Amino acid sequence: MQAAAFALFSGKTDEAKKRLNFNLEAYNRLGRLGEKAGVDIWNFTLDDHSLRKGYQYIAGFINSDTPWPWKDLDKMDDKKALRNIATAAHAWPEDPLFRDKAQWLRAKYPDDITTLIAPLSASSEVRDNR
Repeated sequence: MQAAAFALFSGKTDEAKKRLNFNLEAYNRLGRLGEKAGVDIWNFTLDDHSLRKGYQYIAGFINSDTPWPWKDLDKMDDKKALRNIATAAHAWPEDPLFRDKAQWLRAKYPDDITTLIAPLSASSEVRDNR
Protein backbone atom coordinates (compact mmCIF):
# COMPACT_ATOMS: atom_id res chain seq x y z
CA MET A 1 0.00 0.00 0.00
CA GLN A 2 2.76 2.43 0.94
CA ALA A 3 4.77 1.52 -2.13
CA ALA A 4 1.76 2.21 -4.38
CA ALA A 5 1.13 5.56 -2.69
CA PHE A 6 4.78 6.59 -3.00
CA ALA A 7 4.90 5.49 -6.64
CA LEU A 8 1.88 7.66 -7.42
CA PHE A 9 3.38 10.57 -5.48
CA SER A 10 6.59 10.14 -7.50
CA GLY A 11 4.72 10.12 -10.80
CA LYS A 12 5.47 6.43 -11.43
CA THR A 13 1.98 5.29 -12.40
CA ASP A 14 3.14 2.02 -13.98
CA GLU A 15 4.93 1.06 -10.78
CA ALA A 16 1.82 1.92 -8.75
CA LYS A 17 -0.29 -0.34 -10.97
CA LYS A 18 2.06 -3.24 -10.31
CA ARG A 19 1.74 -2.68 -6.57
CA LEU A 20 -2.04 -2.45 -6.73
CA ASN A 21 -2.27 -5.73 -8.62
CA PHE A 22 -0.14 -7.32 -5.91
CA ASN A 23 -2.85 -6.80 -3.27
CA LEU A 24 -4.65 -10.08 -3.94
CA GLU A 25 -1.35 -11.93 -3.50
CA ALA A 26 -0.91 -10.17 -0.17
CA TYR A 27 -4.35 -11.40 0.88
CA ASN A 28 -3.26 -14.91 -0.13
CA ARG A 29 -0.48 -14.69 2.41
CA LEU A 30 -2.67 -13.08 5.06
CA GLY A 31 -5.27 -15.83 4.69
CA ARG A 32 -2.65 -18.56 5.04
CA LEU A 33 -1.16 -16.86 8.11
CA GLY A 34 -4.64 -16.63 9.58
CA GLU A 35 -5.02 -20.39 9.11
CA LYS A 36 -1.89 -20.97 11.18
CA ALA A 37 -3.08 -18.55 13.89
CA GLY A 38 -6.60 -19.98 14.00
CA VAL A 39 -8.18 -16.84 12.52
CA ASP A 40 -10.56 -17.32 9.58
CA ILE A 41 -9.54 -14.46 7.30
CA TRP A 42 -10.94 -16.27 4.25
CA ASN A 43 -14.58 -16.05 5.33
CA PHE A 44 -14.56 -12.61 6.93
CA THR A 45 -17.19 -10.25 5.49
CA LEU A 46 -17.86 -6.57 6.01
CA ASP A 47 -20.81 -4.75 4.47
CA ASP A 48 -21.33 -7.64 2.04
CA HIS A 49 -17.68 -7.46 0.88
CA SER A 50 -15.39 -10.46 1.20
CA LEU A 51 -12.21 -12.00 -0.13
CA ARG A 52 -14.26 -14.79 -1.66
CA LYS A 53 -16.22 -12.31 -3.78
CA GLY A 54 -12.97 -10.70 -4.92
CA TYR A 55 -11.53 -14.03 -5.99
CA GLN A 56 -14.84 -14.94 -7.69
CA TYR A 57 -14.68 -11.69 -9.64
CA ILE A 58 -11.17 -12.45 -10.91
CA ALA A 59 -12.10 -16.08 -11.66
CA GLY A 60 -14.85 -14.86 -13.97
CA PHE A 61 -12.23 -13.54 -16.42
CA ILE A 62 -10.23 -16.78 -16.61
CA ASN A 63 -10.85 -18.90 -19.71
CA SER A 64 -13.55 -16.43 -20.69
CA ASP A 65 -14.30 -14.07 -23.56
CA THR A 66 -15.36 -11.38 -21.09
CA PRO A 67 -13.12 -8.34 -21.65
CA TRP A 68 -11.21 -6.88 -18.70
CA PRO A 69 -13.14 -3.66 -17.92
CA TRP A 70 -10.46 -1.81 -15.96
CA LYS A 71 -8.46 0.14 -18.54
CA ASP A 72 -6.42 1.89 -15.83
CA LEU A 73 -5.15 -1.40 -14.35
CA ASP A 74 -2.91 -3.97 -15.99
CA LYS A 75 -4.75 -6.34 -18.30
CA MET A 76 -5.90 -9.64 -16.81
CA ASP A 77 -3.02 -12.11 -17.01
CA ASP A 78 -3.75 -15.84 -16.64
CA LYS A 79 -0.23 -16.64 -15.50
CA LYS A 80 -0.41 -14.03 -12.73
CA ALA A 81 -3.87 -15.30 -11.77
CA LEU A 82 -2.66 -18.89 -11.32
CA ARG A 83 -1.35 -18.48 -7.77
CA ASN A 84 -4.36 -16.44 -6.69
CA ILE A 85 -6.88 -18.93 -8.03
CA ALA A 86 -4.92 -21.93 -6.72
CA THR A 87 -4.98 -20.25 -3.31
CA ALA A 88 -8.73 -19.66 -3.63
CA ALA A 89 -9.19 -23.34 -4.49
CA HIS A 90 -7.31 -24.16 -1.28
CA ALA A 91 -9.33 -21.70 0.81
CA TRP A 92 -12.70 -22.86 -0.54
CA PRO A 93 -12.19 -26.47 -1.71
CA GLU A 94 -15.95 -27.00 -1.97
CA ASP A 95 -16.27 -24.29 -4.63
CA PRO A 96 -16.23 -25.79 -8.16
CA LEU A 97 -15.53 -22.38 -9.75
CA PHE A 98 -12.13 -22.10 -8.08
CA ARG A 99 -11.29 -25.77 -8.53
CA ASP A 100 -12.18 -25.73 -12.25
CA LYS A 101 -10.36 -22.46 -12.98
CA ALA A 102 -7.27 -23.62 -11.05
CA GLN A 103 -7.20 -26.90 -12.96
CA TRP A 104 -7.53 -25.04 -16.28
CA LEU A 105 -4.69 -22.66 -15.36
CA ARG A 106 -2.46 -25.52 -14.20
CA ALA A 107 -3.02 -27.29 -17.52
CA LYS A 108 -2.10 -24.07 -19.35
CA TYR A 109 1.07 -23.57 -17.24
CA PRO A 110 2.12 -27.10 -16.20
CA ASP A 111 5.68 -26.10 -15.27
CA ASP A 112 4.71 -23.22 -12.98
CA ILE A 113 6.01 -23.53 -9.42
CA THR A 114 2.50 -22.93 -8.10
CA THR A 115 1.84 -26.62 -8.67
CA LEU A 116 4.35 -27.35 -5.90
CA ILE A 117 3.67 -24.53 -3.47
CA ALA A 118 -0.14 -24.42 -3.70
CA PRO A 119 -1.35 -27.94 -4.52
CA LEU A 120 -5.03 -28.58 -5.01
CA SER A 121 -6.61 -30.80 -2.39
CA ALA A 122 -7.50 -34.31 -3.49
CA SER A 123 -11.04 -33.96 -2.17
CA SER A 124 -13.62 -31.23 -2.11
CA GLU A 125 -14.22 -31.53 1.63
CA VAL A 126 -14.39 -28.35 3.64
CA ARG A 127 -11.43 -27.89 5.97
CA ASP A 128 -11.97 -28.30 9.72
CA ASN A 129 -11.73 -24.58 10.51
CA ARG A 130 -14.73 -23.70 8.35
